[in-house]
Amino acid sequence: MSGCNADATHPVTISITKSANVSGPSSLSFTACGNPGAKTATFSSSTEGSYPITHAISGGVSGSVFNNQTNFILTVNPPVVTNTPPTLTLPSDITASATGPSGAVVNYTASASDAEDGVIAPTCIPASGSTFPLGLTQVNCSATDSDGETTSGMFNVSVFDTTAPSISAVVSPPANANGWNNSNVTVSFTCSDGESGVLSCTAPVTLSSEGAGQSTSGTAVDTYGNSATVTASGINIDLTPPSISASLSQAPNANGWHKTDVTVSFTCSDGLSGVDACPADVTVSDEGTTTVSRTVFDNAGNSDAASVTVKLDKTAPTISGSRSPTANSFGWNSESVAVNYTCNDSLSGVASCGPDETLSNEGENQSSSGVAVDNAGNQSGSETVSNIDIDLTDPTVSLVGGPADGGSYYFGSVPAAPTCSASDALSGLDGSCSVSGYSAAVGTHTASASADDKAGNSASASSTYTVLAWTLRGFYQPVDMGSGVVNTVKNGSTVPLKFEIFAGSNELTDPADVASLSAKQVPCTNFSGDAIDEIEVVATGGTSLRYDTTGGQFIYNWKTPTKSGNCYVVTMATDDGSSISAQFKLK
Repeated sequence: MSGCNADATHPVTISITKSANVSGPSSLSFTACGNPGAKTATFSSSTEGSYPITHAISGGVSGSVFNNQTNFILTVNPPVVTNTPPTLTLPSDITASATGPSGAVVNYTASASDAEDGVIAPTCIPASGSTFPLGLTQVNCSATDSDGETTSGMFNVSVFDTTAPSISAVVSPPANANGWNNSNVTVSFTCSDGESGVLSCTAPVTLSSEGAGQSTSGTAVDTYGNSATVTASGINIDLTPPSISASLSQAPNANGWHKTDVTVSFTCSDGLSGVDACPADVTVSDEGTTTVSRTVFDNAGNSDAASVTVKLDKTAPTISGSRSPTANSFGWNSESVAVNYTCNDSLSGVASCGPDETLSNEGENQSSSGVAVDNAGNQSGSETVSNIDIDLTDPTVSLVGGPADGGSYYFGSVPAAPTCSASDALSGLDGSCSVSGYSAAVGTHTASASADDKAGNSASASSTYTVLAWTLRGFYQPVDMGSGVVNTVKNGSTVPLKFEIFAGSNELTDPADVASLSAKQVPCTNFSGDAIDEIEVVATGGTSLRYDTTGGQFIYNWKTPTKSGNCYVVTMATDDGSSISAQFKLK
């Protein structure tokens, strides 16, 4: 109860319900709490059986709450009878060999008997015929008689693994068809045990050394110490490539070329597994650059390669010749002739050409020859440039007649033009000689004769001479010829123009020697600043030109224009180109 719910005024009553065969109080009353209020109730029965005892609580202080209400069963057992336990017969400890990973099936015999009940079938765990695992298993057996007397016992069953494990070896990579490897070989081991399991298995072994007939072993051990060994043998390892070299049936020339077919041969060797097959000879017959490559294998599959390059040119080069300069239209040259050769070879290339040659000697029908050789040693046929005609000598030429070289002649007295003569001893003249440069005019002249030969050579001869001008004197009085002087005269007057002409000391008197007499009007400003000289004497009569033998001079009466204030320049010119002039102003 929670707190104290009973007192003298408010007692608590426990009502007890029980079977008719059970003796004991029917109720209990409590007026206090704690030890002073404790009460004991005893129940009993003389009849075997089970009897439920229940109760109910009531009363107490107002609002009381009760707990720990208990109901129970009174059990009355029968009287005790004296009995002997059964006898249990068990086998001694058993040892068995495992037949698999689960252990072994074990059969055994266990029996029991009882003085009262006779033979009793015992119960054993695990039962006979069960599969016992590896190791020690305790078998527990018991036998119970009809009075419930039980006898227990035990024995041990030990299952052992007596079978060796299994082991196999795998070689990786496997050998080739020739029984060889060309790399390291790893031997891996696979172990198994169908009973206790594998305790240890040899780790993979790598063979990295060359050699034939190598071997390695591995071992498997199970958890019971059983073991097995396997050996992988006959392992052949060759890690070294074979060797191969190539050789030519004939060596190339100094330029690295052949001009006939070449056979390439191969030599092979291997110091361990041996050469599988050495390549056959190869004949190179195609022109050009050919690379012959072959590979050799040993029996382990290692390889080596060899290459050789053959440059073959069986075709001769070509050559053509030319001359420079070319001959002229007559087939001749007037200088040295260079003969040049052009060579071609489309494969190995030109090694030598010609040689070029320069012909410098005179003569007809000269020639030059050359050949071409390519880098393979092929040679062309001879090329000849012929019909070369060379004339280096000028023809001879000379003037015939004409003015003497260095001579001086007055105009009108120059000798007639010269002629010429020429010759050529080799190519011959190209036409005849010709004369140029001759003149009878006043001045210095050179008369030249020239000639060409058929080779184009030229020669010339010349004569240089001088044609002298005439000497003019005048105009004489009344005309004033002073420098910067203007003659004044009345317009319409006639002015006598007097003058003389000399060829050296020889006076000329022929009016035909006078080329012209002219008066040209000019601006009077041209005479600004000039002195004025008046014409004191004028002439009468005709105006034609004449030579006055009495006075020993030419006279020309110039009839002046009739308009005053104009200015003129009067000029007399002779046939040799000489002239004299005077200035006039009309009044």
